[in-house]
Amino acid sequence: MRDNNQNEKSKENVSKSEKAVYGTISEKVAAKEEEGTKEKKKYTPTQWVTLITLAFGNFCVGSCVSLQAPFFPAEAERKGATATEYGFIFGIFQLTIFVTAPLMGKIVSNVSPKFLLNSGILSVGVTCILFGTLDLVSSTTSFVALAFVVRTVEGVGAAALRTALYTIIASQFPDGIGTTFAVLETFIGVGMIVGPTVGGALYDLGGYGLPFYVVGTVVILDAIVIFFILPDVSAAKLTEEKTLYENQRL
Repeated sequence: MRDNNQNEKSKENVSKSEKAVYGTISEKVAAKEEEGTKEKKKYTPTQWVTLITLAFGNFCVGSCVSLQAPFFPAEAERKGATATEYGFIFGIFQLTIFVTAPLMGKIVSNVSPKFLLNSGILSVGVTCILFGTLDLVSSTTSFVALAFVVRTVEGVGAAALRTALYTIIASQFPDGIGTTFAVLETFIGVGMIVGPTVGGALYDLGGYGLPFYVVGTVVILDAIVIFFILPDVSAAKLTEEKTLYENQRL
């Protein structure tokens, strides 16, 4: 009987020690996994460059789109356009994005997202400058028609930009898509807030064309900076896959 009791006690002690050991190991593994997830959430230098570049691009585009709000209605009425006509000129931008965004979603699968992003930003910058030349048009019909065309092309560029932006975010920030998207949307909002203020100040300083020339030039310069600084998504993916493959072989 005593031997049986001793055997049972020894078994209980062994099971307790095993539980303690396994419990300690599982806790260590869980702690390491938590540390790994925390490390994954930290942005790499490449991600920081991408985030800053895209944020500034969104800010510039937001400013470019909204800068004409304080003075364009008065200029359009001076050209003979009605409130309905220049209201459509404002609205055609968002309508174009709504129509062309699905098309851009198909295009981005066949071209580099960086190329599509650059094309979109460059289109927005060029059309912004062209919009500043509408003051030289004297005919009401020509003024309204050209304004429609320029804003439509600007909307196509914005649709390309936004579509490429979503693709780059999903590729470069897989562990923080929501946070990154919120940051970039914030910069678009800030740009649209600052745009009318800057546009009104430049209009008072140099007339109708100056706001578009200044902001459009800044947007074009931003497109050039993005071309040289922003990492190519395709190249980054290939490098990552190659590294994983080499690590697996080792």
